[in-house]
Amino acid sequence: YDKIILHMGLHKTGSTSIQKNCQFQHRQLLLRHGIHYGNFSWDGLDRPNHGGPITAALFDDADRYGAQWRAILGPDIEGAQLSFRRQFEQMLAEPQAETLLLSGENLSRYSEEDMALLRDRLAAHTRELRVLVLLRNPVEFVASILQQRVRSGRVGTPGHLVKVQRERHTRLEQIFGSALQSLSFDQLAASELGLVGSFMQVCGVPAQELAGLSYARANPGISVEAFRIMRAINRRHPPVTEGVKSELRSSRDLQPLYLLPGSRFGLREFNHPALLDVIRREEAWFEGHLGISFDTPDLAPDDTSWPASTLAVLEQHLREVREPALLQAAAEFLCEHAVELREARPETAATLDEIGRRLLLT
Repeated sequence: YDKIILHMGLHKTGSTSIQKNCQFQHRQLLLRHGIHYGNFSWDGLDRPNHGGPITAALFDDADRYGAQWRAILGPDIEGAQLSFRRQFEQMLAEPQAETLLLSGENLSRYSEEDMALLRDRLAAHTRELRVLVLLRNPVEFVASILQQRVRSGRVGTPGHLVKVQRERHTRLEQIFGSALQSLSFDQLAASELGLVGSFMQVCGVPAQELAGLSYARANPGISVEAFRIMRAINRRHPPVTEGVKSELRSSRDLQPLYLLPGSRFGLREFNHPALLDVIRREEAWFEGHLGISFDTPDLAPDDTSWPASTLAVLEQHLREVREPALLQAAAEFLCEHAVELREARPETAATLDEIGRRLLLT
C-alpha cells in the first residue's frame, strides 16, 4: 500500500458510527478515492469494527483482551481465528486500493509490546503508516463510558476514568511517534461535515463530495432518569456476582429504558468535590501537549430531572422490562427516590411514589 491508515478510537468518540458508515453506507465513495476499508467477515456477517478480528488474527489466546470481544468469535473460536488470520494476511498481501483503512478502538488497549507488534506488521506492507486517534472533552468522555457501563450491568463511578484518554494517548505516542495524528472529536463533530464526514475528509475524501451526505448514527445516549433506574437495578441484581452469572439477567434486559426521554446525562450526577479539579488538569494537559482545547460543561448540581414528559411515559417504559425482579427493583427505587425529593419537589415525589407503588402491586 502507498498508505495504511489505522484508526484506533479512542473509545467513546463515535468509532461505531465511523465504522458502520465506512463499511456499509459509503464504502464505494472511499474506493473512488483510493481508500479500501478493510472487510472482515465471519458466520455470514461483515465486521465493521476491526478490533476483534485483528486481535484474533494476531494472537492465539482468545481472552487476551478480555472476554467481551470473545463473543464476536462465537462458539467456533478456533475456526473464527483461522478465518480472520487468513483474511488479514490476504488483505495485507493483496492491496485493493492505494490506501488501506482499518478501524478498531479496542486496539488502543493493547500493551506496548502488542502495539509494537501490530505497528511492525502493518509497516511491512506500506510505504507510510498513519495512525488516527480522536480525543474527547474529558467530561463527555467519562459520561459516555458511564452510560455504556450501566447498560452492561455495572454501577460505574467517574474516579479513575478521567485519566484513561491521557494514559492511552501516551502509550500510542511511545509506539507510533510521528505517525500518530491526534484529532479533536468535539471539533470534528461540530463541523459542517459532521463527525463521519470530517473523518473521511481527514482520510483523503474531498470535502465537496461529503457535503450533504447522510450518515448512520450509532449508540445514542441515555437520559439521567434512565441512568438512575438502571443503576439501581444493577445494584440490586448485578449480572455477575463473584464470577457467577445471574439467572435473572440477560444482555439486553434493560433495553426498554434506553429511549426513556428526560434530562441529558452528564457528570452533574456525581457531586465529587475533587472531580472538577482532575478534569481541569486533564484539559490543561491536552491543550499544552497537543494544542487541543475543550469547553468544559457546567458540573454544578442540577435539579431539573424528572420533567413532565418523562413522568408521562415512565410507567409505560418500565412495564416493558420483562423480568419481575428487575421491575420490582425499579419500583422500589422510585419509592425511595420519592422520599429524597419530598421536601424540595413534592409534586414530582408524589408522582414517582404513585408509579412505584402501582408497579409493586403488579
